[in-house]
Amino acid sequence: MNVLHVIRDLDPTTGGPVSAILALSSMQASRADSVSILSTKLGVGKIPSLDNVSITIIPCDFLKWRYSRQFKKIAAEMIHESDIVHIHTVWEYPTYITAKSCNKLGKPYIFRPCGMLDEWCMQQGGILKKVYYRIFVKNIIDRSQGIHFTSNGEKNLSEKYVDRKKGFVVPIPINENIYNSIDKPKQAKPRSTKLLFVGRLHPHKRLELIFEAIKILHEKRCFIVIDIAGEGETKYKKYLVDLVDRLDIRNSVQWLGRLEQKNLVSFYKNAYLTLLPSMHENYGNVLVEAMSQACPVIVTKEVQISPEIVEAGCGKLVEATSYSLA
Repeated sequence: MNVLHVIRDLDPTTGGPVSAILALSSMQASRADSVSILSTKLGVGKIPSLDNVSITIIPCDFLKWRYSRQFKKIAAEMIHESDIVHIHTVWEYPTYITAKSCNKLGKPYIFRPCGMLDEWCMQQGGILKKVYYRIFVKNIIDRSQGIHFTSNGEKNLSEKYVDRKKGFVVPIPINENIYNSIDKPKQAKPRSTKLLFVGRLHPHKRLELIFEAIKILHEKRCFIVIDIAGEGETKYKKYLVDLVDRLDIRNSVQWLGRLEQKNLVSFYKNAYLTLLPSMHENYGNVLVEAMSQACPVIVTKEVQISPEIVEAGCGKLVEATSYSLA
């Protein structure tokens, strides 16, 4: 089978959707006849390299919508050579034109909304997002052969906007090329007392709760350090740095910037806990990566794989308050 994945961009700073498509493609490469990825060039510096996965990057002419004058033609050519197309994300031109081309050519496609069709996300864009959904998105979802959700929680939260009968749940795998190639120590080393956060620096990740929790622990004479692995918009990062200064915990927060996945493994192995108190998380790739390295996690109920984490005994569910985190 020849599989084509299409996504708006492969910008690593946009977080989960990009990590997911790379891990999914890598896993499929050993099982399918061919696996390809088609994307715009927005935010892509060095093109990712995956064994047995062909990646095509197209210049982007209108950044916000990821519009590209070349995309329609190249997409049609690649769709024609594919047996099935997997479309990732919702709101940009590559999604719309790929689905439209699949329908025209009679090729089946699967749609992965990446958590963008639950009520929380739909509320973020106001009336314009709902109008766009009605005009551009609903029809291509209805005509898809299936809707790929990554957690039961995501599926349940999206039922207002999709046909549940088409939905199926398949979690995103961790990147086998990275995690299976790492030598396992013969004897487990003791972990540090460091905490770890991995992800975009974005308001919905609620890093403020983590910093406030650290301040509470300091006041109780419990001094800990957290590594922050990720980047975000300059203005928001400045706000977070200023908050850390105001709380007087600057010596407890280490800003690592965005790390390549292969470089994250040692941090997962060494961390005492990985924290993700997001207000919205349809999956949480970083949590699965952390747990694969025997690092327990702490999450809030808005992380949609939190029931599975608790059931497996790999972490703890807490209320979205700084006191609960502390």
